[in-house]
Amino acid sequence: MENTLPFERILPSESPLSADVIIIKYPQITYIFDVGESDEAYNAINNIEGNKAVIISHFHRDHSFNLSRLDIKTIYGSKETLRHTKRGNLVKDVVKLEDDLFIIPLPSSHCKGCLALLYKDYLFVGDALYPGGKMNEETFNPQILDNTIKTLEDLDFKFFGISHRKMFVNSKEVIMAWLKYTRSHVK
Repeated sequence: MENTLPFERILPSESPLSADVIIIKYPQITYIFDVGESDEAYNAINNIEGNKAVIISHFHRDHSFNLSRLDIKTIYGSKETLRHTKRGNLVKDVVKLEDDLFIIPLPSSHCKGCLALLYKDYLFVGDALYPGGKMNEETFNPQILDNTIKTLEDLDFKFFGISHRKMFVNSKEVIMAWLKYTRSHVK
């Protein structure tokens, strides 16, 4: 785990493909954004003591598989995610979990039903900013990308946390510039 930031992070893996897992601790509860697929993520989450709540960014296996192995009562997900997990609390609008912690529905070309987690100056997006399929301008849906950009512009944060990247934390300015550049090349 990495802990030089105001949250803990379980690093992603390639085999099995497993997303970054974010752990945010409060006195009464620990919030976990994505649960990954790896045994390392499973063991780390399973060993957290006390109350736990999980927010799943989206239903893809590398973000959600460990739910099937964990005994966690409080789970938040989109309609599409809950169809796959068969349990949890439906998130359709912004949900305030703590004074500085919010679940945000995020339009995404990656898949339907993505959620982001806003914590202080950080917006964790899973891999919602990646398109489905190959990573190029042609695979983004222009209307969805417009909605993604608008949603992100309206949020007050300084850094993105983007799963599966060596540079997990990126400045909002850099990622927004990349999204706008990509949008300018999508027909």
